[in-house]
Amino acid sequence: MTSSQPPQGASGTKRVVQAQVCVAGGGPAGLVHALLLARAGIQVVVLEKHNDFLRDFRGDTVHPTTLRIMDELGFIDELLDLPHTKINRVAFDTDGSIRTFGNFSALKWLGFKQPYIALMPQWDFLDFLAEKASTYPEFTLFRNAEVTDLIFDGDRVAGVRTPELEVRAELVIAADGRKSTVRAAADLRPPPRTLRWTCCGFGSNGAPVILRNCSECSVKACSSP
Repeated sequence: MTSSQPPQGASGTKRVVQAQVCVAGGGPAGLVHALLLARAGIQVVVLEKHNDFLRDFRGDTVHPTTLRIMDELGFIDELLDLPHTKINRVAFDTDGSIRTFGNFSALKWLGFKQPYIALMPQWDFLDFLAEKASTYPEFTLFRNAEVTDLIFDGDRVAGVRTPELEVRAELVIAADGRKSTVRAAADLRPPPRTLRWTCCGFGSNGAPVILRNCSECSVKACSSP
């Protein structure tokens, strides 16, 4: 089941919904997780803060591991009927000739039936996942339902709140992005660590150059967090 608007209780009060699992965030991770749970017969509610998926995303790629999951679920043919471009390799023109730096066809030796990256708009992929998940009665998607806080029962997380809705659940999954409201409300903080990147660039003669430390890299978009 899907809903464009969260239901309200009498006189505009928040309605309380019960679920076994509540997923905060209707991105790829949240929807795939909810799809698998609903398929297993587990009642799951997904709360997506936007009204639809038609917006810009960081990435529009579906990787071989995800394609394999879609294949195992029996969805791969329908998914690949959507407009997409197959990326079989990564290559650059360095010195007037094309050099291949990554060839995904090698993945077939690891059992991948789709040894490539599928480049497709992420909103198409999310609509596809939501449509497939909605065929299970255990699945409910509320749109325009941004999670703003957690509900606690003592020291246990017992659900989430949106401006119009409360969802009581045995398990809450934080799939609401890098700046996760759920993670912050639960005071879940990863241990501090220094991240170092190995970057690849090209010298003045066109030859590949490995930069072991991003302080050596002149590409501003490639700086360490």
